[in-house]
Amino acid sequence: MVPISMPRKLVVAGLVLNENNHVLLSQRPKTTSHPLEWELPGGQLELGENPKDGLRRELLEELGLNVQVGRIWEVLHYHYPQFELLMLIYVCRPLKNESPQLIEAAAVKWLNLDELVDHPILEADRSLVHRLLNEGIPTQWAP
Repeated sequence: MVPISMPRKLVVAGLVLNENNHVLLSQRPKTTSHPLEWELPGGQLELGENPKDGLRRELLEELGLNVQVGRIWEVLHYHYPQFELLMLIYVCRPLKNESPQLIEAAAVKWLNLDELVDHPILEADRSLVHRLLNEGIPTQWAP
């Protein structure tokens, strides 16, 4: 049997860690798919865009947050009913004195690992939370 082809979306996300190693989650706006669910922030790449540059752009557009993008932490492949998701997740640190703003997010939270356990997070991101809980915060984050 030949598998049915589905559209594939390539997205980038940030495992954004503050100076206390809390993880940044953003809440999707009411007007988007999966409204008001929590996720690691990021978004779709533009045509021809480098993934690290795209992540910097997305975090700046959505949260007004300038970050230093480190190494790739995970590559996630997830099947939604309508499309396949391929997500590149990078470890990031906000630049000094930078705080997220609610530009294209309904809310943001900095959470420690214990708080991530029962948080209502987007289905595709749940395996990332489990990895964090099993392995802890990455200690080597720079490329």
